[in-house]
Amino acid sequence: MLTYFDLALALVMLFSAFMWFAILAMLRPLRKMKKETPESNNERVLLIIPCIYHERLQENLSHFAQLKHPYLRVVFVTGTNHEPAADIVLKVCSEHGHCHHVVAGEAKLCSQKNKNLLEGIKAQADYHADIYLFCDDDCRPKQTEWISHFIDPLNNSKIGAVTSFRHVYLPENPKLADFLYFFATTYQRASLRLTSSFVWGGAFAMKRQTFDENNMAEKWGSTAVDDIVTSHAIMRSGKKIHFVQECMLHEDADPMTVQQFQAWMTRQFQYLYFYESWGYWLSFVMLASTLSSFVLLPLQLSTGWLSSSLIPTGICFVSICILGGTISSLAHGMKPSQKIVCTLAIPLVVASTVLGLVNCMLTDLITWKHKAYRIASDGSIAEVIDLVPSIPQANKIKKEDSSLQDIG
Repeated sequence: MLTYFDLALALVMLFSAFMWFAILAMLRPLRKMKKETPESNNERVLLIIPCIYHERLQENLSHFAQLKHPYLRVVFVTGTNHEPAADIVLKVCSEHGHCHHVVAGEAKLCSQKNKNLLEGIKAQADYHADIYLFCDDDCRPKQTEWISHFIDPLNNSKIGAVTSFRHVYLPENPKLADFLYFFATTYQRASLRLTSSFVWGGAFAMKRQTFDENNMAEKWGSTAVDDIVTSHAIMRSGKKIHFVQECMLHEDADPMTVQQFQAWMTRQFQYLYFYESWGYWLSFVMLASTLSSFVLLPLQLSTGWLSSSLIPTGICFVSICILGGTISSLAHGMKPSQKIVCTLAIPLVVASTVLGLVNCMLTDLITWKHKAYRIASDGSIAEVIDLVPSIPQANKIKKEDSSLQDIG
């Protein structure tokens, strides 16, 4: 007769199998960009990037400004015109005539990011863009022809949106939290690559017609997240989401503390908790079962408890550890000794993930940067809370509470 323990082991095996398929899909050789000019080069593209100050902001924005496309307008959006990011945006815009600065104002009914994206579109209505392209400011494309190849799949009428993800490059001397962040983002990347049912908010594009037909402005205008809401709309419309693996972006990860990583991890699952509940509970069951295998194997070996299930538990444990080693091998510029440490850290990744899942049940607030958003039962924003009275100057940012500085 099957016990709850046997069911938990079966779930761990299922999770492990999914991750192996995801990693194998991710490890397929990257297709090189075609040399010929894609058909999408004839379409007008509006690239919108919401901006907030960080040390690599100018470098990243400069890369976006240097992208090549015959019909391109780049819009950098800040919440106010007196924050540190605004000064950097103005400098980049002064060097590139096709770049523009838009001031969105403070968000009251949605997240600040959603507000920035919507105001960027509204301010450039006279451009009559054919395609809207949205990117985050904490990563950057490495190829100047990136845009044309990224949006090219949109010529297929069955595809409603395109997306990609980021290659994370660890800091020079990575600490525990940096390893945890690398594991978590690699898991996200593998999942997106395999399922192709979600867009990643850091880089996605759709035709303006698709945006309008799915009432994206209305949906973004009352919620705290852009990518999950967009994914729902595209899938419900009967169209597909295409993952463009050859257009991965580059992210130089800043050093993180465990507190910052935990805050970031919790927020990722809060978006699922409020906007994709089935995904949240599936993740909870899978990851909690996985964590149990790390706890139960030593217990079984030392006490003989549930000895009949020792082999399945051992298989689960070894499979997850090998999976961790495979993920570690993907890290760019990491020393062999660091890869070993990274592999050994996988139980901490699972434990941190489960803690993040539990934290979601304890609050209705999503904290991001300098704001907190109270989420109503229907997913709308019930309240926007400013965590600081005003946006600090760049030289004061490091003195703030580190919990407000977690990765976006």
